[in-house]
Amino acid sequence: MMWRVGTVVALQDETATARTITLKVPDWPGHIAGQHVDVRLTASDGYSAVRSYSIASAPNAEKRVELTVERLPNG
Repeated sequence: MMWRVGTVVALQDETATARTITLKVPDWPGHIAGQHVDVRLTASDGYSAVRSYSIASAPNAEKRVELTVERLPNG
């Protein structure tokens, strides 16, 4: 698996519990409809978590990826 660095460039609340996160990924090779991406976050204390999300955006030339996530109780 090849990890790429992305920067959050926009946040859009979709509902009270769902938000779309737009990431700019300079070396993004592109994606196809229905593809998913694994996201790894690492906290300053070294804790790391990986989650898989379906890509919500259409393929584009701007090297941006949109992920829509929902906050779930206990989740």
